[in-house]
Amino acid sequence: MKLSVSQQPVINEFMSNNENVLQDDFGEYSDWIEIYNPSQQSINLLNWSLTDDPDDLIKWSFPYLLIEPGDFLLVFA
Repeated sequence: MKLSVSQQPVINEFMSNNENVLQDDFGEYSDWIEIYNPSQQSINLLNWSLTDDPDDLIKWSFPYLLIEPGDFLLVFA
């Protein structure tokens, strides 16, 4: 099943040098990525990946994870 552009998750915001903006669950200031679901239906991130390595495009793959319509997901990197 192919998703239309309006049904795809969007990297809405990111912090690549988090020194004092937002702490993770361990009290550390990890970099983070915010993913937004702009569609009117849930989006499953299974088989989607994030990477910082052009030679490894599936460096970190999402498990079965739903983002509800209009919701955001914060991923610490």
